Amino acid sequence: MTIQLHKTCDTLPIYNFYKIIETDDFNYLMVGYNDLNQFDGELDPAQIGANWNEILTEYSKLVSNKKIITNYEKQIQILGLEFDIKCITETLDNFEEFEDGLVLTLLENFGINIDLKKPIGNQIEMVVRKVKGLRNKVRILKVNYANQFGKEEKKQVKSNLVKEALSLEMSLEMGREIDVRTTSVSKWVYMVDMATQRQKEFERLKNK
Repeated sequence: MTIQLHKTCDTLPIYNFYKIIETDDFNYLMVGYNDLNQFDGELDPAQIGANWNEILTEYSKLVSNKKIITNYEKQIQILGLEFDIKCITETLDNFEEFEDGLVLTLLENFGINIDLKKPIGNQIEMVVRKVKGLRNKVRILKVNYANQFGKEEKKQVKSNLVKEALSLEMSLEMGREIDVRTTSVSKWVYMVDMATQRQKEFERLKNK
């Protein structure tokens, strides 16, 4: 089965957008994915990073907030580093199991060159130290990211989605419930803008 990922604000539901922010679960980037689905496979971190970055760039333009990209660039960087750590570790595990030096050539994809003509043991120790360094880097990035966009702020994002939906329904006099699971991010932003403009016009007329 081919996995399709959202890559624009025109298709990604606002619910999925906020779930990614709240939980860091990038399964919500998959087309058709929701809480009721189960996905046990693995997504391509590089593709996730590229699509998520496109969505954040588009979203920041829609809401005129460049700080969003700065915050989530760290999230994408963390995702990439964790993928590197996993691949390097699995390569070392495979070498240990099969004792095939050619397996170690896969490490070249991560900037690690192993000379098979030289003693392997010392070079493996070097790779292990590199993995340890990457893990430390990930821990530091996660601390910095948590400080800039902490748990309380994420909880606020979730609660605001429900409150904003109710507010928009009343403000725009829609006469129907907004389905946040199908309403796209861009449409949501446009509705928020419309509601804001209506409120400003109401205040202007009231103060005449």
